[in-house]
Amino acid sequence: MAIVDVKIDNIPKEAKIGAGKRGPYYLEVAQQLRDELASGAFKPGQRFHSIRDLIRRTNRSLPTVRSAINLLVEEELITSRPGSGLYVTGIVGGPRFGTISQMLVVIPSYVVPNESIFTGQIVSGIIDATQNRNTIVSVYRRQAVLPFTYDRKVSGKDLENILAARPDAVAWLHALPQDKPILSELKKRDLPVATTIRSLPEVDLPRIREDDLIYAAIVLSQFHARGHRRIGVVTRNPESDDYFSSKIDALIRVARSLNMQVDESDRFISNSNLVDFDRDMEELGNFIEERPDLDALLLLASNSIIPVAKLMGGAMSERVSAMSIVLNVLDGLKIPKLPSGESLAMIHPPLEELGKRLAEFLLGGMAGRHDEEARPLISCFRPGNSLKFAKT
Repeated sequence: MAIVDVKIDNIPKEAKIGAGKRGPYYLEVAQQLRDELASGAFKPGQRFHSIRDLIRRTNRSLPTVRSAINLLVEEELITSRPGSGLYVTGIVGGPRFGTISQMLVVIPSYVVPNESIFTGQIVSGIIDATQNRNTIVSVYRRQAVLPFTYDRKVSGKDLENILAARPDAVAWLHALPQDKPILSELKKRDLPVATTIRSLPEVDLPRIREDDLIYAAIVLSQFHARGHRRIGVVTRNPESDDYFSSKIDALIRVARSLNMQVDESDRFISNSNLVDFDRDMEELGNFIEERPDLDALLLLASNSIIPVAKLMGGAMSERVSAMSIVLNVLDGLKIPKLPSGESLAMIHPPLEELGKRLAEFLLGGMAGRHDEEARPLISCFRPGNSLKFAKT
């Protein structure tokens, strides 16, 4: 099996069933039972071992055996029928059961290779979820130089490398518009593929990300508690990016219930695309000066902290430093320190949990199941000194 991956500090390259040091006894028993199922000793619908028989055969305690059985039930390899016993499910008879599968995690090219704040934690969550699931996790860093650019030659090379890895499922982190050609091709090949952050309607792939209404409630309640009622939102163009548009829609809905103002007139659209920060600084400064009662900013476009930091170090230092600021951590770019040395209040997805949900969805796809997880993903909020009380 060919594996294409990159080095990411502190992230193991592979998570393989039965690999590495011995874990808890119930995991060992569960693996023995999986191996037996994979050998063809049982057919779908056939009655499985009784718990009493398993205790005798494995020489393990009742709690250990029950934990192993519960794990196989969660994996839908066996099912428990009250009053009757344990039975083997149809998954065991499937063509892929018992084989080693490969899940390829495709990460953005612009992520700093050794960053663990964002992408690293998602990958760690994927690895945790695939432990003991006959799955190898590999990481491929796509080659495009900057986001929001498209190069047919580079895109073709990425697709070639991804297909050379022969993945059984693909977790595509932080899909961008220029990824459409590759994702469309992967979808044609009937590979289980899921993305994070934003949806691409033209490709229509499953997306795993945090709940927008809960996100809005968390952020706005922090501003509301400090007396802020008019919130400026710094974003990239929401018309071309559903991540920003859905967040803004949720903010508007929640703001109304809190008697706060989040509307079109207080939205600043960043044009920097990670490059022209001086232009953004000048235009954002004008935006703030034109709104003397604006004293709080939500930076949805995470790179916008750079022009804000520049404003703090210039003529608008006193005004901007007195504002409440919350940074939305959207990617793995390095977050600069504020000139004042203050810590930033931040909000971001529950990264490891997001990785686990992504892996669980893809594992289901490889097993022929396509049910999405109904439980909402709740964003993580980290308070910082950049939150200030409104001046009365």
